[in-house]
Amino acid sequence: MTITHLNITAVRNLANIELEPSAGLNLFYGENGSGKTSLLEAISLLAHGRSFRTINYRQLIQHGASQLAVFAKIDQSITPRLECASNTPVVTSQVGVLRPLRGSSTFKIDGSAVYSSASLASLLPLQIMNAKSYDLLEGPSKVRRKMFDWLVFHVKHDFSLLWRDYTKAVKQRNTLLRRDKIAGAELAPWNLEINRLAVNIDALRQECIRPFIDRVNQLIPEVGLPKSYTITIKYQRGWPQEYTTLSAALTANFERDKGYGYTTYGAHKSELKVLVNNIPAADILSRGQQKSLVAAFLIAELQLFEHFTQRQSVLLIDDLPAELDQEHIRMLAKWLNKLDTQIFVTGIYSADMEILQQELNNKPCKVFHVKHGKIEQSSPS
Repeated sequence: MTITHLNITAVRNLANIELEPSAGLNLFYGENGSGKTSLLEAISLLAHGRSFRTINYRQLIQHGASQLAVFAKIDQSITPRLECASNTPVVTSQVGVLRPLRGSSTFKIDGSAVYSSASLASLLPLQIMNAKSYDLLEGPSKVRRKMFDWLVFHVKHDFSLLWRDYTKAVKQRNTLLRRDKIAGAELAPWNLEINRLAVNIDALRQECIRPFIDRVNQLIPEVGLPKSYTITIKYQRGWPQEYTTLSAALTANFERDKGYGYTTYGAHKSELKVLVNNIPAADILSRGQQKSLVAAFLIAELQLFEHFTQRQSVLLIDDLPAELDQEHIRMLAKWLNKLDTQIFVTGIYSADMEILQQELNNKPCKVFHVKHGKIEQSSPS
């Protein structure tokens, strides 16, 4: 899966951009404020319907414009079912996102409207490495849950519908909890439904967590952490082991939930604990070490995505030189060389990204200069 053609209209300072990216490595350099990150935000709109920088999409619309629009052509390699098949067919899809200042947004795939960001995400599997990525270790549990569920979403096709139904059931239970006069018995049907859905969600997560931890453990020796550090990754399902079922936990904790006004146990409270010598990783690792470990997590996800789905993915790396030093850029390049991933990287100076370009010598490369909202292709060094 690669983006072969990209049109961007009125996304921040990018007024009218048309690009044909490389299927391998794409490097964008330019001064701060030139539009590099805005380009990555536009790609994020195609994959998620939103930016990775803000939930208010109106902030993305260029001043004076009434709407933004992003359009792309995407080539998908369809893996032959028969081993004797000699050619891998390619299907080209077209995806577009239009978000106005007023009125409803429009998402389209091959000319047909789609009504959920999940549809966009399924077509364009996208991972992002930027300053916020390092909240994976320092941030709340929902950050780690979101990271891991990216893999579950793409590998386990039942997950999306299960999660949709689960969140609806939890919202309904929360609404009932906030009523002045509500008895525990009135919540029993919702407890059972939440239990049913959570157990299925947990089973899908469990099937992904084992290979994920194994893959991260294979990458950790290359991160360069002290040999005295033992990394442990623990998955917690979201309700205590002392209860035979989640339904039993919800029933037993009715009064507490009623006091809080929301459901305190369930699949929405699952956690991925990352420990170093049994201490939270964020409390013992330096900032640089955290960045390297987070890079290993993201690469493990991309590797498993490719392994399980036989599809390509897209990786956005914003301001690479600011996030990793030269040694760890080489480490990242070594990992990326083994992946069939389309990569978009930004940095202030082209020279800062030469290490990545040199190390990723088995991937086709295009270099672009971004200046005052304009993007021009340069000659690779």
